[in-house]
Amino acid sequence: MRRIFYASLAIVLLFTGGCGSARPMTEKEFNGFCYQAGDGGVAGCDTISVCNPYDAVIGAQQSSLRGCLDACENIHKPQVWQYINTDCLVAANNAWDWCQRYCRTAYPQ
Repeated sequence: MRRIFYASLAIVLLFTGGCGSARPMTEKEFNGFCYQAGDGGVAGCDTISVCNPYDAVIGAQQSSLRGCLDACENIHKPQVWQYINTDCLVAANNAWDWCQRYCRTAYPQ
């Protein structure tokens, strides 16, 4: 009897686990993820200076998901050219990725 109960509970939790609404990423979470820069290929790069320009996106109310994504892109484009032949390009791409993830949690469609 107890096994059936736990098996049923596990099935219910499995099927309802993805039904809750996702909360928006916070500015602190964004910075924590962004500063880590993924694969460790940024030994000679100051990831904080790469990530901090995104505070203008994360710390401000955007008009929509598209507006938020465009704001991320507007920061990323110049960084690509600035860091193109350096280890900081990994950090710049990581920052852009986390900015997009922030937008998708803060402004769901």
